[in-house]
Amino acid sequence: MEVLSYELSIILWLPILASPITYVVGKNSRSAARWLAIIVSLLDLILALHLTLAFDMSKTAELQFVEYYNWIPTAGISYIIGVDGFSLIMVLLSTILSLAAVIASNHIHDSEHLYYALFLLLETSLIGVFVSFDLFLFYVFWELVLVPMYFLIAIWGGPRRKYAAIKFFIYTHVGSVIMLVSFFYIYWVFGANTGTFTFNLLQLIGRTPLNGTTYSVSQFIQLSLQIYLFIALFIGFGIKVPIVPFHTWLPDAHVEAPGPISVILAGVLLKMGGYGILRIAIPMFPEAASYLSWYIAIIGVINMFYAGFVAMWQLDLKRLIAYSSISHMGIVVIGSFTGTTIGIAGAIYMMFAHGLINGLLFLIAEMYKYHVHSRLIPDIAGLTKQMPIASAFLVIGGFAGLGLPGLAAFVAEFLAILGAFNRWGLSIAYVVFGTVINAAYILWAIQRVVFGPQKEKSDVKDLCKPELISYTFLTILIVLLGVYPPLLMKFIALPSEVVAGYFTS
Repeated sequence: MEVLSYELSIILWLPILASPITYVVGKNSRSAARWLAIIVSLLDLILALHLTLAFDMSKTAELQFVEYYNWIPTAGISYIIGVDGFSLIMVLLSTILSLAAVIASNHIHDSEHLYYALFLLLETSLIGVFVSFDLFLFYVFWELVLVPMYFLIAIWGGPRRKYAAIKFFIYTHVGSVIMLVSFFYIYWVFGANTGTFTFNLLQLIGRTPLNGTTYSVSQFIQLSLQIYLFIALFIGFGIKVPIVPFHTWLPDAHVEAPGPISVILAGVLLKMGGYGILRIAIPMFPEAASYLSWYIAIIGVINMFYAGFVAMWQLDLKRLIAYSSISHMGIVVIGSFTGTTIGIAGAIYMMFAHGLINGLLFLIAEMYKYHVHSRLIPDIAGLTKQMPIASAFLVIGGFAGLGLPGLAAFVAEFLAILGAFNRWGLSIAYVVFGTVINAAYILWAIQRVVFGPQKEKSDVKDLCKPELISYTFLTILIVLLGVYPPLLMKFIALPSEVVAGYFTS
């Protein structure tokens, strides 16, 4: 299947180009802004699916649909975008969740034109992170994400929205600045030793030659300094994951953000951290990554256990799901540093699966706020007879979150933990108990909300059409990836092997 040579750029820039149009049109018609945002997000997903069908499956570890423009040659800055199997599925995840979130934004009634304009700006920013292969361009999109997300939380969030938005911005921006220090040093060292100053990621990590010779910036830096630079990158990316103890911005942001924005926050924005670790940090400093792998795996284990125990005592359903996100991303961290193809594939699979599952759960939690006027478990418990469809989706989403076989997260957890056993043996065996804690808090929440003593509340209704469409869309994908893992594995197997190779090179 043929694609336009600039189709990836269309996918990237279409939402941001539609953003001001949505703002202007939406001033005169509330419904026009909403429908325009839905159409643009749907079109972006269709184009991403078209790109997927045209993707050469025999070369999933190679960059395809590459677009190159020598943007600022005097500074070694280029417009380089493309996708391999890993990047492609992250673009798909971004467009899938963007469509689901914009459909589920039917409860937004204030300044819709601004809301949907910012939402489309956010979609472009997220896609840009996953397709950029120039560090400068990558950083532009990485920082651009903060702007619409800040306003989407601060304007349409809950009672403490301004506090949560500022905390989110400060934490993530400080991490970005720390990461930028490494970027500048990498740029300077590579240029000083090769005579060519460039931000081209593929040249910096030795994936493509420079003037006929293949270099890697790590060959010019001693291991002791590599470790410090790697830690700076890991902190920058890790705050987005988020890793303990830099996680405290996440529960506040999730609880205060509107439901659809929580979907993007958990489903895509957190994945930027995992993506950056696998795409940039490990390939850039493979020796440091290998040296620190055990210690970082322990951080991942702490994420699982700490967040799991904290989630168990939450009464706010949305806050419980927020801590479950931290716990699940611990599995991503562990799998990423196993140095094994299967473990890294599990980490990537978890990124995709977690995006779908927690996206569904956050939509459900926010639905209770609008239908029952509360997210507190004691308030929403016992309404199964009045909300049978909503309760069914909560059970499915909860079972998916705890890693039930036949649903997407089970495959991811199994692969990541298997990779950890292959790397560290019984010394990492206690990681399996993290899944037990995960099951405990989710089952307890479901038992209280769905299967506890029944009661009736006036004016409580079941799902409306937009909610039903969004939930069904995500549920089908969760089941499909749980039943037929090769659907995703064929895209990530070879890219995972490439990343694993950095641990042995």
